[in-house]
Amino acid sequence: MKAQELNFLIWQRQKLKCMRWMQIKQVILSPVFYLTDKDKINYLRYQAIRFLKPELRDQYYDQAILVSKSLAGIMKTMMIKRLESSFTAFKNILNNLTKAT
Repeated sequence: MKAQELNFLIWQRQKLKCMRWMQIKQVILSPVFYLTDKDKINYLRYQAIRFLKPELRDQYYDQAILVSKSLAGIMKTMMIKRLESSFTAFKNILNNLTKAT
């Protein structure tokens, strides 16, 4: 009887750990999905050169579309890394982006 009770307690503890991990995972991954979802944030601020008139873009910038997409990708990666490193730093960068936009 004691072995069954012990196994049940171990199972309950593992279940609680798993539930906690799922909650933590949701809290962490939710902002990451928001930052990477194309319907949410497009990082258009970093793609301004892409929206120049085609004749100007072709005359002055050889690879404007590629460069603008690359810069947006770099900024997306930076935002995710900032979130992973420090939530306070992430909040600060969001505030700065909001003020600048």
